[in-house]
Amino acid sequence: MTQQHSHKTPGKMSSNRSFGLIMFAFFLILSVLPRLRGGHYNLWTLAISVVFLVPTLIYPAILRLPNLWWMQFGELLSKIVSPVAIGLVYFVAITPIALLLKLFGKSTLSLGFDRKKTSYWITKETPQDPQAMRNQF
Repeated sequence: MTQQHSHKTPGKMSSNRSFGLIMFAFFLILSVLPRLRGGHYNLWTLAISVVFLVPTLIYPAILRLPNLWWMQFGELLSKIVSPVAIGLVYFVAITPIALLLKLFGKSTLSLGFDRKKTSYWITKETPQDPQAMRNQF
């Protein structure tokens, strides 16, 4: 029977106190930003920031469940965003280069087979100094 090994490393959950402080700071910034642009404070985000600050200072263990949900949301988001980002890189960078190489008839690997050749050995014209093989890494 075969075993399946996962390369997934479980994310380390931050402490409830640091989670609460980060969420407090995030929502506080969201409430102040409109004021910096000439508008009014955003009261509902200010209220949310206070909702995170109070338990963070008094009893951080109460934030365990929201912290866990936030981590699970992050894992779900990474399963969606990572393949999309890699696909974009593939289709925006690699595919056009491959099409251009094919259009101009270039081959970067020289994988073709030539029946007329007796060997594919590539001879070096100047021998290398043996010292060049020291400390390769």
